[in-house]
Amino acid sequence: MPSFRAYVLISQSEIQVETFFRESADHWIYRMYHRLEEALVSNLLDITRLMEAIYQRIIFEEASESLPAKS
Repeated sequence: MPSFRAYVLISQSEIQVETFFRESADHWIYRMYHRLEEALVSNLLDITRLMEAIYQRIIFEEASESLPAKS
């Protein structure tokens, strides 16, 4: 499928986002994000999102991984 150029996997159980971007017919660029201070950047998708923004309303089972409440 030549038009398929990117996909993003976002975990709901832990802080983890994986991105795959097609650079050529047989070459993909892989990147994994797992820190809240990281920014997911994609010129292909025309987006820039902080991991903290992606996970801002998620409450993980372990309290140590939950995001602090905003005042």
